[in-house]
Amino acid sequence: MVDRTSRGSLSRRGLVMGTLLFVGSVFLAACQSSAPAGSGAASGPPANETTFARIKREKVVTIGFINEPPYNFATSEKLTGGYPEALRAFFATVDPEIKINGVLTEFSALIPGLVAKRFDVNGGGMNIRPARCEQIAFSNPEVNALTVFVVKKGNPKGLTSYKSFAGSDAKYGAVTASIEVELADVAGIPKDRQVLFPDLPSMLAGLQAGRVDAFALTSLSATDIVGKSGDANLEIVALSEIPKDSSGNDAVGYVAIGFRKEDGDLKDAYNAWQAKAKASGELLKIMEPFGFQARDIAPADKTADQLCKA
Repeated sequence: MVDRTSRGSLSRRGLVMGTLLFVGSVFLAACQSSAPAGSGAASGPPANETTFARIKREKVVTIGFINEPPYNFATSEKLTGGYPEALRAFFATVDPEIKINGVLTEFSALIPGLVAKRFDVNGGGMNIRPARCEQIAFSNPEVNALTVFVVKKGNPKGLTSYKSFAGSDAKYGAVTASIEVELADVAGIPKDRQVLFPDLPSMLAGLQAGRVDAFALTSLSATDIVGKSGDANLEIVALSEIPKDSSGNDAVGYVAIGFRKEDGDLKDAYNAWQAKAKASGELLKIMEPFGFQARDIAPADKTADQLCKA
């Protein structure tokens, strides 16, 4: 996804850069409040009410997302994708009447928006990174993802790894604030050869227009965007080497849902459901219609605590 994450029908960070609000399957006007939609009844919330308690009381949860198929995306009817559907299944076990709101935003605004209480959870999936763990709390990962390059047909620059990219004159595309920016920095791709985009549609257009020679994405997102583009002049390159992150570790993305640090009860309840859903195969069944396969489901022994310390 990329990131995410690593963390998406052609938009990764959103076809519309305004904030859209969905209630269930019905589009509503953008929420103007800095608090999640539906919060603060006329009589005021109970003292010391947690986010989880408020969600159960109001029967509404607001999730931030970025339009990144197959992880999350908006249709004319509802917010869907692997991650929103997993959250929908979880909240159905809490109370079948709980509805899902979606706030569309840019990737770089996901963590600030969550901390500022514009929404209740980062519901589209995001790579677990130690620096991010200092700001928010993550669920245990649902998905693991590898990075690939998207290039023009025939891979004219011969880009097969970050090392080959750094040693070339090729221009590299990535989404602002994504893990792919860090991977480029670690590999030594000069900043003047890095072109950053606010979202995936503009990055795809940048490659098609020749502004970049390749861009990096997780394999799931790359497969989705190349397939849906209908552009026969694009192809996906599986990397010959796993890139390294800033800690020197293999950059295999472990994608998870983000919560505010004070919302431990919500995170713990979700993790308990997720563990059962992984063991029973329910999580794969939920995500499979969106292209996820068994190999994409993160192993049960990978935890957010481990990955935050990596």
